[in-house]
Amino acid sequence: MKQKTTIEKYEVLSHTGNDTPSAYINIRKGQKIYAKYLQPDLVHALHALRNSRKDRYLWVDAICVDQSDYLEKNCQIELMADIYGAAQRVCVWLGEDDASSKTAIAFIKSHVLAFLPFDDLCNTPRASENWSALCNFMQRPWFTKRWAVQEIALAQNVLLYCGDDNIAWSDFAMAVEYLKEMEKHTPCLHEVIDLGEYQISAWFEHISALRATLLIDAVGKVFHGCTSHTTISYDPGSDPDSADSSESEFEGDGSDAAYVSEHAASSDSDAGSENEAPEKPNIPSAMVKVSQAIICRLKFVTDLS
Repeated sequence: MKQKTTIEKYEVLSHTGNDTPSAYINIRKGQKIYAKYLQPDLVHALHALRNSRKDRYLWVDAICVDQSDYLEKNCQIELMADIYGAAQRVCVWLGEDDASSKTAIAFIKSHVLAFLPFDDLCNTPRASENWSALCNFMQRPWFTKRWAVQEIALAQNVLLYCGDDNIAWSDFAMAVEYLKEMEKHTPCLHEVIDLGEYQISAWFEHISALRATLLIDAVGKVFHGCTSHTTISYDPGSDPDSADSSESEFEGDGSDAAYVSEHAASSDSDAGSENEAPEKPNIPSAMVKVSQAIICRLKFVTDLS
């Protein structure tokens, strides 16, 4: 009798990934520890996504696809619809948090999602700071990522992460749609609010022109055009949302290893002994169906000794 394959429940990490791989995570295989070099922002994302109570299974393009093997990349790209569609959640990494991003997310959750009238949103004691932070948040680079439309459209559930803060895509999109609808009946922000020290540049004058709004509109058009017989595909040759989109996350970045689920990605910055350079893992690449998808197991490790 054929043994049934157990499929781990996993999440997908979506990120911009345009930096040079100059930071690394630790990969533990048996008693050996290897170093996997990645973009610093991606390492920050993995740190933020660790779960101190249990392992977390992630599909991350820069780790799970051999970027130097075009045959493997093409095969994995063809599986994107399955990989994103079967994931429990797509975790979108917007970057590290700062005072502005924290203000923006708090403003969305406490004020915008309360569906307060526009006058109330503009007349709070910190109105200028809140609006400036929100506009900056909606201009983060990920919102113009080349394949963001497909990734959102294919996902069962999406959570936006900015450092330690997060907000559900559905809540964020609802808040933006609410603001966009109010914008139709109100003047530009600079005509309503005394911005003081929180100046908003010309491109922030209309909520509808911000990067996040354009992405939400594009995703909405995808769903509006879908019928019960429509299949959303992941088209590696398309550039659906913006001429200002970032480079494809599947462009070669010097990575040369694919990792299966038993290779645990540690967040510790040290690998091996302090006098030795981290070893480079020699792990064969793999091209698999989504039922055997290459995923990494993110372990919360505080002491590798």
